[in-house]
Amino acid sequence: MSRTYQQLEPVISALDERIGAKAEQIDALDTRVTGVEGDVSDLKEDIETNFHINGNVKPNLIVDSYVAATNNSIGSSDNFSMTDPIPVKKGQTINLTARGYNTIVGMIATCNADNSERFTVVASVDSNEHEYIYQVLKDGYVVCSFNHNYNHKISLSIDYYAELEDVKTSVETIENALDFIYEGSEDVEISVYANGYVYAENNQYVSGGNFNTTNSVHLFKGQTINLTAEGYNNDVGMINLYDSVNDTYKTVVQSANGVTEYSYTATEECDVRMCYRIITGASANIVTNDDESVRLQSIESDISELKKMSLDLEKVEYPQMFTNIICIGDSLTRGESGGSQSVQLRTNYPFYFEKLTQADVTNQSQGGITAQGFWNTFASTYDYTPFDCAVIFLGTNGGLTDTVDTDCNVDYTQNANTNTGCYGKIIGRIKETAPNCKIFVVAGVNDYIRRATTMNPAVRALADFYSVGLIDVENCIMSDSGGAGTAERYLYRPIDGIHYNRLGYMTLANMIYDYMSDFMSKHLTMYDD
Repeated sequence: MSRTYQQLEPVISALDERIGAKAEQIDALDTRVTGVEGDVSDLKEDIETNFHINGNVKPNLIVDSYVAATNNSIGSSDNFSMTDPIPVKKGQTINLTARGYNTIVGMIATCNADNSERFTVVASVDSNEHEYIYQVLKDGYVVCSFNHNYNHKISLSIDYYAELEDVKTSVETIENALDFIYEGSEDVEISVYANGYVYAENNQYVSGGNFNTTNSVHLFKGQTINLTAEGYNNDVGMINLYDSVNDTYKTVVQSANGVTEYSYTATEECDVRMCYRIITGASANIVTNDDESVRLQSIESDISELKKMSLDLEKVEYPQMFTNIICIGDSLTRGESGGSQSVQLRTNYPFYFEKLTQADVTNQSQGGITAQGFWNTFASTYDYTPFDCAVIFLGTNGGLTDTVDTDCNVDYTQNANTNTGCYGKIIGRIKETAPNCKIFVVAGVNDYIRRATTMNPAVRALADFYSVGLIDVENCIMSDSGGAGTAERYLYRPIDGIHYNRLGYMTLANMIYDYMSDFMSKHLTMYDD
């Protein structure tokens, strides 16, 4: 029996009301989306403005001028340019990729606002292109000078706070999420992670065979992923939750014999990886749920958390550099030139290290001394209380054996009287008598040390055993074979292939400083007091 218009009128009226209500919801959703997009834009701009994450710097160049590294004056040369003062903040890292000239040019120098006073902190190594790095110790200005005839790049970044990159990544994720709010369905491009599949019975990945596993696909809560693919019996996890942190899988949809259509609706934000038979291929799409406001609410919550994170980062105190440093070592710390007429160079690595750190540096070293000899001669009675940092570079003489487990104890006084055990005694005594002193041990470079093949592994093991900083420069620019014909030996260690010249000690100081900064940036909890 057909309905009359009078019978249909209430139904039509109810539909009109529902359409009107839906239109109001869409208008409200539009307003909220606009607000969120504004928040994302403001947050992104704030991060870029305040933190200069990996931002290239294009300052004005003053041509025919450069900073003279020898006396910090301004020199003149047709081939060189100097930047205007670049404002920097404590904790930032300035990176300059360019060419200098021997050791004459100050590639990076600190200065005052009008560059009437300046001090070279990184000098040129040679006339080739290198990356020159300086970590800023306090708010102020720097100038860079370099050969302008070749490619050059200056950038500022903050390496200490990986959280900033996390914020930036999260903002980009939210921006991408906003694009999906009005999308009903979107095709997924299938990309292959590896040849293999997830075994549904135990959630284990099995490599090889006739299956491929896709790269991760991100789903928001409520989204549905539809997979068209061929599985095999019920062995294969066709759709699997993937935990990237622990590299584990959890099958949520397993294969069924003869079935080629599989779907999964996310109960929370997640990543999935899918499996399929190679011979038939696969396709997939994501369907966004009808209740866009649920996803938008989640995005707004993410925005709120990011704003809190951004505010917290603005309040973070940058790690303080040290004020009173002791450098412990042998002839490579004392600064001997090597050879039969060896002399102590005033320009040893602690000399340059003092300029880099702007701290008071004590050079406590002796040529030819072993770790055991240093303990017996100096370390057992030395007063370490004035120091807030100690850098230990021992083991060149006598070597070290990778026997930390047997030679070292929690109670350092019970250590074995071996070079390795005495190295541990030095660390233990500093920790006991100067508990606020931060200790760094150096895993050394050059062929002479490399011949004692267990030295660097032993230093790494000592750093781990005593929970101290590791400056691992084994593979740095000066870790050459030491052969007489190598350019590196001629440049840095021309006399005996072991001891450095002035340029070598300056370069070693820069590398120890850079590796120390890098270690601190990756182990902030060790330096938060």
